[in-house]
Amino acid sequence: MMQRNAAIPARQNTAVPARQNTAIPARQNTPVPARQNTPVPARQNTPVPARQNTAIPARQNSNRCETEHSNPCETEHTSPCETEHSNPCETEHSSPCETEHSNPCETEHSSPCETEHSNPCETEHTSPCETEHTSPCETEHTSPCETEHTSPCETEHTSPCETEHTSPCETEHTSPCETEHTSPCETEHTSPCETEHTSPCETEHTSPCETEHTSPCETEHTSPCETEHTSPCETEHTSPCETEHTSPCETEHTSPCETEHTSPCETEHTSPCETEHTSPCETEHTSPCETEHTSPCETEHTSPCETEHTSPCETEHSNPCETEHSNPCETEQQSLRDRTQQSLRDRTHQSLRDRTQQSLRDRTQQSLRDRTQQSLRDRTQQSLRDRTQQSLRDRTQQSL
Repeated sequence: MMQRNAAIPARQNTAVPARQNTAIPARQNTPVPARQNTPVPARQNTPVPARQNTAIPARQNSNRCETEHSNPCETEHTSPCETEHSNPCETEHSSPCETEHSNPCETEHSSPCETEHSNPCETEHTSPCETEHTSPCETEHTSPCETEHTSPCETEHTSPCETEHTSPCETEHTSPCETEHTSPCETEHTSPCETEHTSPCETEHTSPCETEHTSPCETEHTSPCETEHTSPCETEHTSPCETEHTSPCETEHTSPCETEHTSPCETEHTSPCETEHTSPCETEHTSPCETEHTSPCETEHTSPCETEHTSPCETEHSNPCETEHSNPCETEQQSLRDRTQQSLRDRTHQSLRDRTQQSLRDRTQQSLRDRTQQSLRDRTQQSLRDRTQQSLRDRTQQSL
């Protein structure tokens, strides 16, 4: 098939119209109205009612492993968050937002507590054991209080209300009052932190180990401090105000913010630890996020005494699993073994002393009997010889 070359018409160049530059209207600067500074109403300081110290009933020892710690969250400390501190967030500190701070949440910081903290007392910490860790004691650790940790509220959160809020003015609010609300503690709460809680660790909780728990460690945990908790007051609470919580932010919760709550401080409380409470993780829980749950967070609670607290036990409580709460049941058993061994040693020593004394008495008596008998024999023989000789002399003389 032949290809025909069709003629290609020449391309027609169409003229391009010149670009029209449109004039840009000058920018109109609108005047900015001056900022109106609204007057801040003066703060009303309401008197803070004196704290009522309630007597702590003596602890009943019945199944120390099942009872004492049975439901640390439900029983002994049933209210670490509800009873002892009867809602540290609602009662003790109930007012931090409503009373102590005369409504710092409603007045001065009306929002700080309602907005910034959205009720830090009701929300953020509302239920250290009920909310944030709502499960720690009930869900996450379903039995943490009954099974796994038997004392999740005594161990992990032993002081959810004693630790977290232990130093409401020195710790939790230390920054909240000194940092976040810098003035609240210096101004509004100047006294709240210096007066009301002047000694949260020295007064109110001053003696978590000396006062409030003075007995807890001497009475309630009378032995807990010596036996079960070996040093609840020397170890666990030894520094409730000095050690445990000394580091509450450095030691106990060292990791809570980095580990268990790795996000809690980075995520959940991302700001709480970094923003809102910038120090909460550095101050309130300073280390809560770095130590206590260091592993709890890594193992979380796989083996509360062996895994979860493996470190918490090795770190926070230096073997809470082996020592403090290590196994309130294993620790108590260890203590029982120790007491048994000590008792055995004591009985052995006592028995040795008894046998020694008995042996001494026996030898003394035997020696006395021997000497008595010997003396009797000697006198008898002497008397016999004397009579014999006398009789011999008599017969001799008679014979003569």
